[in-house]
Amino acid sequence: MARRGIWGLVFLLGCAGVPGRPDGPTEVDPKNRYVSFDYGFEIERPSESWEFSEGKKAPQGIAIPVTLIHTATGSQVVVQVAPDVAPVEEFAVRLARGLGDNYGFITTEPVRIAPNRMQFTFTVEDRVEGKVGLRREPGRIFVVLGTWPKGVPRRVVSEIETIMESLRPVLVLEGAYATAGRG
Repeated sequence: MARRGIWGLVFLLGCAGVPGRPDGPTEVDPKNRYVSFDYGFEIERPSESWEFSEGKKAPQGIAIPVTLIHTATGSQVVVQVAPDVAPVEEFAVRLARGLGDNYGFITTEPVRIAPNRMQFTFTVEDRVEGKVGLRREPGRIFVVLGTWPKGVPRRVVSEIETIMESLRPVLVLEGAYATAGRG
């Protein structure tokens, strides 16, 4: 009987050492999050070493609502929003081939990472490396392009991947609620 009590105590002490589940989703400091209700997405930066730069001109039909820039290294992550005119796989293949047709560009074959997501990598003249992530959502395809000079610290490349993975759709409301806090 004493043996069971000891094993019970060992079990309870073992369970006490296991960390509990977090109470809720990790909160992100609002200054590290960019939200676009116009295009229906949000994206996060890992630290203030990355700056948000809003709105750039783009080819017709494509919007570039935000670019994240790491000024210390020249690395950047560009978010493009294109109309959903082709399946995401076809869109990714066309984009990879189009980039690969440019002098100095070498691209990998796009790979599916989720039913609505594709990605591929590229290099430019052995000076610049990059990754392209595509995410299809109803009515649009998000193209997230990360680039960095060859030889940047691995930490910066990891932050680029974190930024790219942080892009997610947000609910776009219609009516009176839609005008509050548009960005």
